[in-house]
Amino acid sequence: MSVITVRANSPFTVEGEIVSSHTPAGRVASTVHVGSPADLGKANAAIEAWCTANQRSHAGVSWEIYGDPGDDPNVHEVKVCYLLGS
Repeated sequence: MSVITVRANSPFTVEGEIVSSHTPAGRVASTVHVGSPADLGKANAAIEAWCTANQRSHAGVSWEIYGDPGDDPNVHEVKVCYLLGS
């Protein structure tokens, strides 16, 4: 099963396989990855390294926000977010 997340700026009607959800409240560590989605592991590793260097833990929740893929997958923009622990 594949899940695609789309950010909506206003309420919408849920139907079929579409579900409404939200991101959790709190502080996050994030980065923007520009490039092939196959290289997203580097963005996750960068956030984990930042958490270690700054003595921050993550709460086990993360998400990605995908921009318009356009025609060139090498410039695809994805924001990667990790909810930080207390």
